[in-house]
Amino acid sequence: MDPAAVTFLALDKIGPLHALSLSVVVAVGVLATPSYRQRIYAGRDAGTVRRSFLISGVLYLFFSLLPAVIGMAAHALDPKLPNADFAFPFLASQVLPVWLGLIVLTAGMSSTLSTSSADSVAPCRSCSSTSARC
Repeated sequence: MDPAAVTFLALDKIGPLHALSLSVVVAVGVLATPSYRQRIYAGRDAGTVRRSFLISGVLYLFFSLLPAVIGMAAHALDPKLPNADFAFPFLASQVLPVWLGLIVLTAGMSSTLSTSSADSVAPCRSCSSTSARC
């Protein structure tokens, strides 16, 4: 493994400009998500909306640590894993019992599919007309 990749935010490997651009891209993607706009429109007042975004942000930070831990654990168990994208299925199938691995893989696929379908439908729910643009 490249020693520069294990520095803080891999700044030695990708550089500060690329790290900043990745952060901005993630922030814009999160802020432009239709379900977040829907949360703003449906909020009781500004305080409720702020609180919901604070809670979402803290949860987002917590869950962003999980892929890093999963990737590090998979690398520790099998440093020659051919593709880093297989870290999660590798851990679910090799470390967990079969029944628990199936539940974890099914839950991961279910959450991915439900989130993508909810985000694609959210603009139509927030539209008040039945025009072709919805």
